[in-house]
Amino acid sequence: MTPVAAWPPLDVYASKASIVLEVINTHFTVGREYKSVYLRVFSDRVAECHYVRYGMEGEADKEKTKLLSPSDFKRLRSVLENPELASVNDKYGLMHWVVDSWMTWDIDVHRETDIQKIEIVSFSPSSARERGQPYPDAVLKLGCAIWQLRREVYGRDSANDPMWERRSCDEELGK
Repeated sequence: MTPVAAWPPLDVYASKASIVLEVINTHFTVGREYKSVYLRVFSDRVAECHYVRYGMEGEADKEKTKLLSPSDFKRLRSVLENPELASVNDKYGLMHWVVDSWMTWDIDVHRETDIQKIEIVSFSPSSARERGQPYPDAVLKLGCAIWQLRREVYGRDSANDPMWERRSCDEELGK
């Protein structure tokens, strides 16, 4: 595994406000792991994303930020404050085969009194449904909100195929 000292810095914050949601992406491949800030949302509506790392060699960190609209932020808060989310499992495993690499989201939902931690291995709503183990509605909405915000803030990158994500979420959410 890649030593912790070699990980890119994960604590460079775009905002000094408190964190509302943080998603750290870990790419596991051939005995290594590479961490990156997939999405951070702050209480002042600033959202921050970094380049998804596939390796350490020659990859410059690309940070993008955006001020979320009041309606987008309100929609996210609704997902995070859903009482059902507070009672979901803390880990959701792999729902499809992988050959040599996969990604994990370590999600921190910051609440007034604590931080709820949820780990999702290779979020895939359609794969979960096909296996007869669909995500609880609150987890599905959280994962789809993460994808949507990442897409809005960072745009398209090699690990972020908007069409596939949008179709998967639309199908699962019944849109």
